[in-house]
Amino acid sequence: MNQATDLPALKLSKSTFLYGCQCHRRLWLYKNCYNERELPDKETLAKFSAGTDIGMQARLLFPGGVDASAQGPLFLHQSIKNTIQYIRQWHSIIYEAAFQYEGVYCALDILVKKKGKWYAFEVKSSLQVREYHISDAALQYFVISRSIPLEDFSIIHLSPEENEQGKFTATSVLPRILPLQAFIGKKIAEFREVLDSNSPPIVAKGDHCFKPFACDFQKICEQK
Repeated sequence: MNQATDLPALKLSKSTFLYGCQCHRRLWLYKNCYNERELPDKETLAKFSAGTDIGMQARLLFPGGVDASAQGPLFLHQSIKNTIQYIRQWHSIIYEAAFQYEGVYCALDILVKKKGKWYAFEVKSSLQVREYHISDAALQYFVISRSIPLEDFSIIHLSPEENEQGKFTATSVLPRILPLQAFIGKKIAEFREVLDSNSPPIVAKGDHCFKPFACDFQKICEQK
């Protein structure tokens, strides 16, 4: 593992990368005007809670792992260091394994080592793999593979019917994310330029304000 213990400042994460893909202005506002965002409503919070519950249930597919979860946004570096430690201690199942590459941070729901090879699993509460899940996974693969080689990357999602994994189905997305690696690197460089700017980019309102999720800075865009 080539992860250094002296970690750089974290500029991008899985969430902010997807914000940048949705809208450069949303990315800039999230980093610079975070306290001015619209807070999620009860329905959105309920969805977040349900997603967290599904993630905990999916851990039962790989019991006995160690948890590297960050205990809040101020502890991301510690989560990365915990992950490094667990890998060096030969743990074969790590929940919320955290990695960074040149200031780009991501956490993975479940990391599993089988027969000397690492397998990545990301849990989603949908009944199928969606397009934005692919962008999500492509970034995670880009970051994680700089530290450890990944044999496969799968999305664990809900199954409409019971199967050998109970209520879940694991779908490999490796063939879809490998061709996106150059795109991911290009976008990271692009988003760094956005974040280094002293003012938000000018972006006209459009369908991107609502896809794949509604932006929480729409009121700011209407005012300015």
